[in-house]
Amino acid sequence: AVVTYTVNVDVPADFTGGLTNIVTVTNPEDPTPGCPACTDGPDTPDEVSDITTVKTNGTTTYVPGTTVPYTITVTNNGPSAASSVTVADMAPTGTTISSWTAVVTTGTATLANASGTGDFSEVITNMSNGAVVTYTVNVDVPADFTGGLTNIVTVTNPEDPTPDCPDCTDGPDTPDEVSDITTVKTNNTTTYVPGTTVPYTITVTNNGPSVASSVTVADTAPAGTTISSWTAVVTTGTATLSNASGTGDLNETITAMANGAVVTYTVNVDVPADFTGGLTNIVTVTNPEDPTPDCPECTDGPDTPDEVSDITTVKTNNTTTYVPGTTVPYTITVTNNGPSAASSVTVADTAPV
Repeated sequence: AVVTYTVNVDVPADFTGGLTNIVTVTNPEDPTPGCPACTDGPDTPDEVSDITTVKTNGTTTYVPGTTVPYTITVTNNGPSAASSVTVADMAPTGTTISSWTAVVTTGTATLANASGTGDFSEVITNMSNGAVVTYTVNVDVPADFTGGLTNIVTVTNPEDPTPDCPDCTDGPDTPDEVSDITTVKTNNTTTYVPGTTVPYTITVTNNGPSVASSVTVADTAPAGTTISSWTAVVTTGTATLSNASGTGDLNETITAMANGAVVTYTVNVDVPADFTGGLTNIVTVTNPEDPTPDCPECTDGPDTPDEVSDITTVKTNNTTTYVPGTTVPYTITVTNNGPSAASSVTVADTAPV
């Protein structure tokens, strides 16, 4: 007769030694039973791990000039412990990895490093069955970066020659530029002198984080006045100006305005000598990357008139003598040298006693 036993031996995922199993058989009628194969082994380990990796930044767009965080989740689905899992991540061309961290979020594993900067190639050892290691990778994207943003992680493991990595590539994400444009306009006074030129300063700043691709600055002379000239200067950072100077009403576009860039306009408004109303000057600034640009002081005024006149009077009779008994003619010449119109000039002449 033959009796067959099937024995199932559970081997822990981290078992690494030779596996030897011994059976003992006794029988009173056979004090020395034959057992040529009572010992099986030692069998050598042949680790099998199933590594799965998922990488994402949770979005399909990015904002140039910001830091984009990626999450890499590496899981060992077993059945064996993974002795050596290499995780490598290179920054997309034109960007940099400013920092990264690694945390064992489930199970046990040994990390070569828990954090670092720049591109990395790290090894996880003794990664138990069911263990999960989570990497957070921060990628700095320049303000003028405009291409598709693609980040690829590479994961290798000798116990799993074909690791599952359905989401090792994230992207390409498309750019979603965001600019914060602030404008301030002033002439540093609350009054004006009719008949003079009033200079205004317009300061346009891009507070980022992205490059502003198209900022339009428009200034129309107040009714009854004219803009005799204007200039534009990039006072901070970099920007491209359509024109650096001009005459008449202003309608100019600034392109490629870097994060932190400042453009300063000086606008000269000629006010007629007889202008008497409140003087108000308004600038309009628009930008597609900032649909609601901050412009707390885009309107300057109304400034009140402060007339200044220079009256000169000359009186003469063109002689140094007179004839008693005759009429002596005198000429009085009153001149307003401006710059403003003189609203009330009184001329009085009393006959000599």
